[in-house]
Amino acid sequence: MSSGMVRKVDELGRVVIPKEMRRVLGIKTGSSIEMDIDENGNILLKKFSEVSNIFSFADKLADEIYINYKYPLALCDEEKVIIVRGIKKDLIGHDLTKGFPVLCCTLCKNVLPVELNQKLHNYVYVLPIKSNEYINGYLMLFSDNESFEYIKEISSLVSFLGSLLI
Repeated sequence: MSSGMVRKVDELGRVVIPKEMRRVLGIKTGSSIEMDIDENGNILLKKFSEVSNIFSFADKLADEIYINYKYPLALCDEEKVIIVRGIKKDLIGHDLTKGFPVLCCTLCKNVLPVELNQKLHNYVYVLPIKSNEYINGYLMLFSDNESFEYIKEISSLVSFLGSLLI
C-alpha cells in the first residue's frame, strides 16, 4: 500500500508524519509511536497503545474486578476494546469510534443502556485510565442498577493501573 507521500530525514534523523496520516490514524501531539523492522527490512510505524503495553497486568486486574466486585466490564485503550469480562468476547477489538458508547458515557457517566450477551444493562460507569493527566484508556463497568457501590475501590485500582503507564 503506497500513499504517494515522501518525506526527507532531517539532520537529527527525524521524519514528519504527514498531517493527513496523523488525522486518519488518530495520532495527536504527545502520542507515542511504536517502531519495528519487518523481515524485509521495512520500517513499520504504528500508534503505541499505552494500555496494551501493560496487558498482562490489566488482564489480571480485569479478573480481580469481575470476580470480586461482580461487574461485567470492558477495558479499552484510546481506540478499541482490549479486554472483556462477563460480556461478549467478540467485542474485543471493537472500534470505540464506531458505535460503542464510550464517548457518551464519559460525558453522562452512568445513564446509557447497553445490550451485552442479549441482556440489557441499564447503567454503564466509565472510569478513565490516566497517566500524567492524559487519558490513555477506559474501564467500563456494566450494571443493572445505578449504585456502583464499589466504585471508590475500583477507581483506586484504575488509578494504580494508570500509574504503570509510560
